[in-house]
Amino acid sequence: MVTQELLDYIKKELDRGANKEDIKNILLSNNWSAQDIDGAFTTILNEGVPQKQNIPSDIPKINSKAPVFVKIVASIMLLVGIIRLLVSGPAMLLGFGLKSFPVVFFGILSVLTGIGLIVTSFGLRKMRKWGLYVFTVITGLSLVSVIYSIVGSPGKEIWDELINLVIEAAILIYFWTFSKKFV
Repeated sequence: MVTQELLDYIKKELDRGANKEDIKNILLSNNWSAQDIDGAFTTILNEGVPQKQNIPSDIPKINSKAPVFVKIVASIMLLVGIIRLLVSGPAMLLGFGLKSFPVVFFGILSVLTGIGLIVTSFGLRKMRKWGLYVFTVITGLSLVSVIYSIVGSPGKEIWDELINLVIEAAILIYFWTFSKKFV
């Protein structure tokens, strides 16, 4: 019979770091039955598992399955992040070799951007709010970058950057239209 005394002893021994087999052997040598010991271990292991609760049907379930477009954007971000990491490594080495601070700086910036894109892609794919927030920050930083390019070199062709920014902004607006689905 599984008693509180048996449960307390096993818990105490487990807390001390003893393994299951050693505890079981000691209990068997003290005339506890194998069935009671196994039952006690089962009870202890099940204590940490939350019991299934009946959720009222009027509470809506959160659907965190990402729409296809979100998966496509996340996949593109993952690919771009990986490419950035592959390109920025040699750029940083070149910068170190040439002792060129700007090349090293932009190499490090590219590595951080690549990592950010990769991590954010997983957040978006799993429909996590933090993924949406980070994507919002990335889009904001793109806006700052475009403004800096326009102010820094007014004669430079900036159409590519503007088009990329408009696309990013449109995606961001689309994501925020169903932001309540992000968990």
